[in-house]
Amino acid sequence: MAARKAYIRLLISILIYSSGVLDMFLTFTTPKVLIILSLFLFSLYPIITGGKNTTTPPFHGDASTQRLLRVFIIWQMLVLVRGIFFNYGFLGAVGQLGNQYSILAFILPLIVFLNPIQFDFKVFVRVLALVGLVFAVFVWINRNNLFSSEVLDYNMMMMSDEQLENKGVWVRSIMYVGKVFMMMGFLLFLPSYIGKKWYAFVLICWGITLFSCVIGGRRGQSVTLIIMELLSVYFYISKKRSIGNAFKFILITGVIAAIALYIYSSFTSMFSLMESRFDTDSRSSLYASFWSDMGSGLDWIWGRGTGGTYYCPMMEGDNFVMSRNVIEAGWLFIILSGGVISLVLYVAILLKAVIKGFFYSHNQLTKAFAAYIAISLFNLIPFGLPECSITFFVVWIGVAICGSPYYRSLTDIEIEQLFK
Repeated sequence: MAARKAYIRLLISILIYSSGVLDMFLTFTTPKVLIILSLFLFSLYPIITGGKNTTTPPFHGDASTQRLLRVFIIWQMLVLVRGIFFNYGFLGAVGQLGNQYSILAFILPLIVFLNPIQFDFKVFVRVLALVGLVFAVFVWINRNNLFSSEVLDYNMMMMSDEQLENKGVWVRSIMYVGKVFMMMGFLLFLPSYIGKKWYAFVLICWGITLFSCVIGGRRGQSVTLIIMELLSVYFYISKKRSIGNAFKFILITGVIAAIALYIYSSFTSMFSLMESRFDTDSRSSLYASFWSDMGSGLDWIWGRGTGGTYYCPMMEGDNFVMSRNVIEAGWLFIILSGGVISLVLYVAILLKAVIKGFFYSHNQLTKAFAAYIAISLFNLIPFGLPECSITFFVVWIGVAICGSPYYRSLTDIEIEQLFK
């Protein structure tokens, strides 16, 4: 039961942390940091203290992968400690608790050691459904900003202060919609377990997110959303195994695609930003700066620790910076902090979970987790920075479940009982 309570506490803590709820009520950094630290220490207490039936390493019976996982966790902690001592300092590290790409992102993988058999899928689905409601409320409140075509007509070289502010709100709204949907997007792979109404709701949210991302010219996330829908079709068809149901679902998907094409042809101006960015390399200067500063030294092998920086003079908002501790590509971000060692360990563990969950499983659930993990690996190329969020909570819980012989051996009928 201790692991079950830890899962629930951690899931709720990450929801509060990554949804921006604290930012709505607290304007000062210190109280937010104290609340965040308290939430996570309380949630991770069973992992720190251990205990019978509370912690257990995944990949039971696969000694080589278990050793690889332990090496990865130890390396993560070394990268974290190195960053705290040499990049942040103690007070700086405390302040970084509010940064979802920093310290807590390195601690989150520890949840793979909680006993996955005690995971509560009913609470899990309810939390993701709550994220869906947050999504719906946000879209409704910000519908005028989110679907505004006026922003696309602004002259980039001659924007007034008001237009700059409007565009900033528009960009942040689209980014938040994409971020929140990815938190709940796992439900897209569970048509058999969540019921038709909730599944229809998730599909509507998917459509809104894709539309927003296309308008906003977010190429990588648009491709990710299309891949997720194709995988959703696969899970639906493979579950029903009926030619009639498969044809009906493909027909519905075709109708949606036809409507999308009609909207595109009728409102071409709304998609001008995506068209202009379709074959544009918008990050080559960042990558060049990263490559140049990393040089050919040992930094490529073991990185620069959490919060490590690279020389890249540029404007960020209203400020001119000489160096950055973030690069907009997940695989390079991992190298920046932990080197090629971190990248190889990270990809190897997640890839092993994908293989185990998809090819050595008897049910849709572990295959769904494997698909979600595979998408996170794909996302390392366009963006996909490892972070402390519901998205990566699902990824690491997926690693534990895909690595569990118990879950892989269950049938779909037995899995359905876990959701009731």
